[in-house]
This record gives sequence, structure tokens and C-alpha cells, in this order.
Amino acid sequence: MEAYRITEWYERYEVSYKGGAADPDDKLKAGKLSFVRLKVHGHSMGAGFRRMKKVAGFEKAFEVFGFFCYLLEIAGNSKAGLRGWLLNEKGVPATDDDLAFILDAPIEQVTFALQTLIAKEVSWIELVLFPETPRNSAKLPDSRCKQYILAFGSESWELDALDPHVLTDLIKQHVAGYTNPDKIEEKEIEQESQREILTKISINWDKVAKFLD
Repeated sequence: MEAYRITEWYERYEVSYKGGAADPDDKLKAGKLSFVRLKVHGHSMGAGFRRMKKVAGFEKAFEVFGFFCYLLEIAGNSKAGLRGWLLNEKGVPATDDDLAFILDAPIEQVTFALQTLIAKEVSWIELVLFPETPRNSAKLPDSRCKQYILAFGSESWELDALDPHVLTDLIKQHVAGYTNPDKIEEKEIEQESQREILTKISINWDKVAKFLD
């Protein structure tokens, strides 16, 4: 199934659990975001906005930009592993009709905005295949097959065939529902604080060793 996804979500809009810009190695907030990043151009107009304005036309450009900002809110309203995707209230890929319902906007207006944002010259969102786990028939010669079929049915999933990023997203998606995001964030802050202390000790080890002697 194809789905709408914000282009370069993690590089441009995701935030770390501390609330700053998310780097590749940063820990991310497990639950839904309270806010997203959006680059400030001040009193100037960014090149991306100029390209979008050219595609949408002057009369529609600011309408499309406002629409995109709301899409960022929708994309950030998911648990880690699913953020960046435009999903409906059931957690499945949102259609044009779904987005029109969520925004309480005419379908024609929504479709125009989506087509503008997907346009090659703009590419603020993309329509790509939504990751699903590949399914296979359970391997009948396997000695554990009978018990497996009784417990889970006749389909199996080749997890080692998945792209590592897709597998990571799937794990985050399903594990996040059993965790307490606030507690995780609290422990991560505590861990980072302790790491900073250890770093200071390492940097000043000669002084620490002399003090202990």
C-alpha cells in the first residue's frame, strides 16, 4: 500500500527527547510529539517556498503552505517509528478523503495541495510504499511447524529479509504501546546527566586520581 510521507522527516522536522534538533544517533521521544521543527527564514523567503509558490500560483501558495504545516502536526502525532507518515485516526495510511475529513476541508482543496507538495519541483511530501512485513507460508518440513500453525496460523514472516530501517520502525511501532513515554524520557534525561558526569571525570582524571589518593 502506498502512503504519503513527509520528505526527509527525521533530517528536517524530528526532535530529540531533549526537544532539540534530532541527530542520527539521538534517542527520540517514544510517544507522540508536542511540537516539531520548522526552519525559520525570518524576513526572507526560502528557495523551497519560492519553488512551491511557482507551482501552486500566488493565490494558492500560502494556503498550500498552511496545509503543509498541518500535515507536519499529523505526521508528528504518532509514536516513534511511524512519525513522518500521514496516517488517519486508525493508524493506517491516510487517503485524500481521510485528510479532507481531518482538516474539515473540501476534497478539491486537499487534492490540489497534495499534488503541489508531491510535484517534483517541490517534493515536500512523497508517495511511497508503506512498510509491511513480507509474508510467506509456514515451512512445513520444519519440526516446529505444527505448533506454530496452531498458535499463529499458516503464515510466517521473514524478518531477516527486511531492510534494517524498516525492522527498526516495526519494533518501535509495536513496543512503544507497552511503554510509558514519560518514564522513558525521565530515565533518558537521568542517563544523559550521569553520562555528562562521567565525561567530566574522564577529562579531569588526573585531578580525580590525585584527589582520591
